[in-house]
Amino acid sequence: MAQNTTLHHILVDYENTQQLDLPRISGEPVKLVIFLGHNQKDRIPYATVTQLLTMAPQVELVAAAGSGRNALDFMVAFHAGRIIERNPNAVIHILSKDKGFDPLIRHLNESGRSANRYDSFSAIPVAGIQKAIRANPERNKPENAPSAAPSPKNRTSRIREKASADATAKHSKPAPRETREAPPSDVIPAEDPRIQRTIDWLTKLQPQSRPRKNKTLGSAIRSIFNGKPSMEEIQAILNALNRSGKIRVDDKQSVSYNL
Repeated sequence: MAQNTTLHHILVDYENTQQLDLPRISGEPVKLVIFLGHNQKDRIPYATVTQLLTMAPQVELVAAAGSGRNALDFMVAFHAGRIIERNPNAVIHILSKDKGFDPLIRHLNESGRSANRYDSFSAIPVAGIQKAIRANPERNKPENAPSAAPSPKNRTSRIREKASADATAKHSKPAPRETREAPPSDVIPAEDPRIQRTIDWLTKLQPQSRPRKNKTLGSAIRSIFNGKPSMEEIQAILNALNRSGKIRVDDKQSVSYNL
């Protein structure tokens, strides 16, 4: 069975929330699954159908086989499990005002998965992923990039320079070695756009849906940038949030928020 490699999956409880802003995710690495109640199958607005047709590869419609209390909720939970089984790194976004999904969200997060519930489509942090990554040009600079090649010198010039340097070193005392701490590898500029994007994303989350552990938070941050940042960069973002007072991590790696 082929593995599903799409990272972001929006599962829409259409019985509960019908407001969709589909252009926001057009062309993004997102799969949209709309769950229709038993009595909704023939009632999708024409404008919505037109938009869905233009995004056919990204969209799936799932209709309830029958009516019943919480029937659609169980279908959403079932599909979330199937997605994570196929791709453990998938990020689940449930669009619903139903707080009954929150225990499922907590269970997935505590299991090391990334999942959240959103009351509105505009709060889902998947649009503009590639734009946010491109906003930091240093992110695209290859590691170990070669520096500019030195200007060529002839062999005679190199020999003379070496001889002069050897003579100077022989008659002079070595200068005391300057001790300078190397800049920490886990520090990034405060103006890095990924920091503010992360703060905006956390602010939009329901407090009970925010990751409770430092490791889970790091995985969630990596997911909103489509898995592009390295683990060192993720740690740098976490450290920046900690220094700014937006989060606090205790000795048990539990996270508290001040947003």
